[in-house]
Amino acid sequence: HVQTRLPGYMVPSAVVLLEALPLTPNGKVDRAALPEPGGERQVGDVYVAPRSELEQRIAAIWCEVLSLDKVGIDDNFFELGGNSLLAMRARSLVGDRLGRQLPIVDLFGFPTVRALAGRCETLAADSAGSDSESLSRIKERARRSRTAVRRRGNRTMRETST
Repeated sequence: HVQTRLPGYMVPSAVVLLEALPLTPNGKVDRAALPEPGGERQVGDVYVAPRSELEQRIAAIWCEVLSLDKVGIDDNFFELGGNSLLAMRARSLVGDRLGRQLPIVDLFGFPTVRALAGRCETLAADSAGSDSESLSRIKERARRSRTAVRRRGNRTMRETST
């Protein structure tokens, strides 16, 4: 029910039902007495191994951050136990190891290895395109500058000859 009302990153990775919350003598929730969520990690319906090098590297980062043995390309980072702090750590490792600085919202918007790898490829392609556009703009600016210098030079020569 919660999944229909909340974005995926806000859905809890585990729910433990209790008859009552354990309390301290002061009447506050005794966090140390709360039970650990049990059971297996939640993953996609079927494990699909990473195929490309990029998917393998992202999956390895997620395994490290989430302390897991393996992560499939369709497993959701947040359903595996990820949270915003772990997402920040994963983002940092992606930047360090892959040389790609991702906005943190990309980990929330692309929460599977497959989706994040696709996003990285799209950003890389856009960056390559913008680099070639930047180069062409620089060349065009240089051409206009040379033309302007020539015009000024011609004007100066005409003024001195009269």
